[in-house]
Amino acid sequence: HHIETLQARVQNQHQEELSLEERNREHNKTIQDITATLIQDEEQVVNLKDQYTELHSHIESEKNNLIDILTVLARVNNTLAQLEKDHLSLLRKIEFNKEESASLDQKKMSMEQDLSSRKSELSTTEVSKQNREDEKQLLDQQILSLTEKLQQTEIDLTEIREKCEKAESRLYSLQELKDKFEECEDGVRSIMLRTQQETPTEQNGIYGLLADFIQTDPQYESALEAVLGEKLHYIIVESHGSGMQALDYLKLQSLGRASLLPMHIRKQNGEQYSPVLAGENVKPLLELVTTHIEYRAIVDSLLADVVLVDTFETALKIWNSNGHQYTLVTLDGEIIDPTGIITGGRQNGTSSQILSKRREIRELQVKLSELTPRYEELSRTKSQLTSQLSQFKENCDTLKEKIHQSDLASFSLQKDINQMLKD
Repeated sequence: HHIETLQARVQNQHQEELSLEERNREHNKTIQDITATLIQDEEQVVNLKDQYTELHSHIESEKNNLIDILTVLARVNNTLAQLEKDHLSLLRKIEFNKEESASLDQKKMSMEQDLSSRKSELSTTEVSKQNREDEKQLLDQQILSLTEKLQQTEIDLTEIREKCEKAESRLYSLQELKDKFEECEDGVRSIMLRTQQETPTEQNGIYGLLADFIQTDPQYESALEAVLGEKLHYIIVESHGSGMQALDYLKLQSLGRASLLPMHIRKQNGEQYSPVLAGENVKPLLELVTTHIEYRAIVDSLLADVVLVDTFETALKIWNSNGHQYTLVTLDGEIIDPTGIITGGRQNGTSSQILSKRREIRELQVKLSELTPRYEELSRTKSQLTSQLSQFKENCDTLKEKIHQSDLASFSLQKDINQMLKD
């Protein structure tokens, strides 16, 4: 049974092989047919390409022929247009020659009248030239006068400008020294610089340095500076409370020390100035110091017992004559205090002469306020003179040009007259 099954399977496989071979022959025949068709199609494509190449070459040839024809046509049109222009130009020349012939005839008839007119015009031109020369001479004198005025104005202006620049430079230096509080110790400087940076509502009752609120005549400044010394750098404050806030700031930041003067300072119970000491060379120093009314109590307290004398010999004489109730200071700044201690000499550095520097600032500000209007006035005068001089020079140049034109006109007229006479 098993052998029969195998024989049957072999028989089936043989049948399938025959069937497959038949199908393979059919496929080969189909492939041959398709290949023959493709060969025919390729031959047709080659033929079409050859036809396309031939047509394209023909089109390019025709296109070049067309371009050549258009180029020839454009040249012909240009030649025709130029011929038309030449024709019109010849017609205009013929017409112009006719008009020119008529004009020459008319000119010949009017030549004698022109000659007479030119002679009259020449005479008028000569008179006009003389008038302009006279006018120019007068204008030259005015220009010379204005030039001298302008030069003097420039000299004055330069002098005032130099004075202003010198004053402004000095004022700037002094003001910068004041604004930076360079003459003060670290503590005072720290408080005042901080106050400068605050708004008025934030300044906590700090008004400024004592030196900024007192003044005296220049001859008493050395004495006042000597007797007050570092007190000139005391800061005036509204009250002790305001002062304590400033001191707390210094303490917290370790910025140094400062002394503060409250507005309502307590008066000292010292001896009043004795009229017996009064004399031409002896005066209470506080009588020679000016300040605002609100700071008067501070000045009176600091200078209540200070007496100004002319020389050290006078001071010593008063002290030896039971004058040891007072602090005696000379005009040069020597001091004898009530105990007899003598202080003198001269101090150098930025902290010295603070009152004279403050006075110099005020004087420079006044000087600049006086010089500035004068400088502006001279500047206006210079501008006016410059403008006027420029206008006069322009007028003079105009007259020169007119005179030159008159010369040219006279020369031309004389030449025309000579030519007319020759013709």
